[in-house]
Amino acid sequence: MALTKCRRCGGRVYDTTQTCPHCGTILNQKSSASQWLVIIAISLLGFSGYLFYQTYPSHFSFPPPSSSAPSAINGQLPDTVAKRHTARENGEVLEVQQLLSDLGYPVGRPDGILGPKTREAIRAFQQKEGLTDDGEVSEHLLSQLRNAKEAKQGI
Repeated sequence: MALTKCRRCGGRVYDTTQTCPHCGTILNQKSSASQWLVIIAISLLGFSGYLFYQTYPSHFSFPPPSSSAPSAINGQLPDTVAKRHTARENGEVLEVQQLLSDLGYPVGRPDGILGPKTREAIRAFQQKEGLTDDGEVSEHLLSQLRNAKEAKQGI
């Protein structure tokens, strides 16, 4: 029996001791062959995946982002597609939704997202007012909605 030092606390322990009496660290832990086989297998799988990626990069590539907007079906965006806007535009969309709602147009819950209900309400307002029927938020649309709300409140 020889004395040795604990790797963790530096305390003196006998080399036949399983755990350090000072800190509880397990001493002289040997890795079994099965542990080494698992480590080697995982390493080989990772390396083979890397080699496959290097050899066949087309299997991992994605199509380039489209510069065009999502395609419309019959002039309408699908329900699953909501146009994303910057924070400033989201505020404008929210204001448009609130104004349309105040004027009696069904927009759903105002949330700042230009979805299909909001587009339908914008188109309905634009058709009623004789404006270009595009379903888009613009400064011109906002001013027309504000004027319409003021006119409604003035009556």
